[in-house]
Amino acid sequence: MGRIVISVANILRLVVVLLVISFYGKIGFAGEVIPLVRVVAIVGDSAVTSYDLEKEVSAVKKQFRANNAVLPNESELRRQVLERIISKKILVDFADRSGVRVSAEE
Repeated sequence: MGRIVISVANILRLVVVLLVISFYGKIGFAGEVIPLVRVVAIVGDSAVTSYDLEKEVSAVKKQFRANNAVLPNESELRRQVLERIISKKILVDFADRSGVRVSAEE
């Protein structure tokens, strides 16, 4: 049985394939148009996808609305959310490599 090796090179190949596929726009299934997921950032050995970004932007918008707060313009909001996602991934990666474990309560 073949062995699958997960390495930075393999992840980068996957990212390149996803980027090439994403240039073709959308895929239709039974008349339905579904946008492809795009890689918007690479952090260490992982990728931040457009799906991750959209999910987090939606959550932030919901929090703003719940608090009756004024939202920044869309591009600024997306930039700030992406920066937050990247920062979190960097911290989690650093903690993992350092052996730091934090419980859910902490």
